Amino acid sequence: MKRKDRSRTPELLARIFEALVVTATALLIVLAGGILLLHLFGVQTYIVMSGSMEPEIHTGAIALIDTTDRYVTTGDIVAYRMGEGDDEILITHRIMERTEEGFITKGDANESPDDKAVSQDQIVGTCIGSVPKAGFAIDTLGKRGLVGVVLWITSLNILSSLLRDITSRRRYRRKRQNTPTYRRRNTR
Repeated sequence: MKRKDRSRTPELLARIFEALVVTATALLIVLAGGILLLHLFGVQTYIVMSGSMEPEIHTGAIALIDTTDRYVTTGDIVAYRMGEGDDEILITHRIMERTEEGFITKGDANESPDDKAVSQDQIVGTCIGSVPKAGFAIDTLGKRGLVGVVLWITSLNILSSLLRDITSRRRYRRKRQNTPTYRRRNTR
């Protein structure tokens, strides 16, 4: 490698690093903005912890539940509350039929329907989609981990900015050293 090429290596590495940081930051902003936008329109996100709705919704997926749509029909996939207090859980199953007692639900992968009928009051909303495997990442990271990711990307942005400043100063010095200086002749 020539001397001139070696002097540009730090600049190239700084640009690659900056591109990666900008990409990670943009991805984080798009994800956060998307989740915020969903919440503004009444869509809640829940992590699916079992395989009862496979292959429609996989274990570890994030289920997108439209909480503004609580009036449901047969065939809809709904999220509903079961239990009370600390024992309350959210279940996402398909409505099989409507009876006088309420809705009969069943997980697609289950052989038999759920034991108890679900009332209209228990229904949180309808499932409008899911994001496979995303729940595993969020569950693994937890809230502290997500805050850590945000802080990490913020610190990488600061580091990227410092690298950009260092390389631009280096470039400026190099340019100055290579530029001939002209002295004014004394004409006395």
